[in-house]
Amino acid sequence: MTTQSDQTASEAEVRRLVSSWTEAVQARDIERVMSHYAPEVLVFEVMPPLQYAGAERYRQIWEEWFASPDAPLGYEVRDLTLTVSGDVAFGHSLNCVRQQGASGQPAETWLRTTTGYQKRHGRWLITHEHWSMPVDPHTGLAMWDLTP
Repeated sequence: MTTQSDQTASEAEVRRLVSSWTEAVQARDIERVMSHYAPEVLVFEVMPPLQYAGAERYRQIWEEWFASPDAPLGYEVRDLTLTVSGDVAFGHSLNCVRQQGASGQPAETWLRTTTGYQKRHGRWLITHEHWSMPVDPHTGLAMWDLTP
């Protein structure tokens, strides 16, 4: 049985993982970003295809993004809520990507994120991510300009 102090310690470890991951995204540090994913991670991204299976496939997406003109200028995780039990955890948050907009001015995009974690050999890893954004039901278009 997991004690309250074990759960509190595990939650703190997962929060440190999220913080380290966020810093790595801000620094465009691909090695550090990928070090937080389990080899068999399954990701439901906003962009096609429907899913990315495995860290090596997902790494390609990060490498392309970090090398593009749309690479992040800033990244923020807001309102992170975690549920931890034993060696599994899940969290949800609102995440903001700040990039250079088409006009040359900084632009923000807020995404909804749900993440699954598993503790393996004493270390927490991301085993699942699901990114989404609201869609206007009348037009079918993503609502890129919403803010919390």
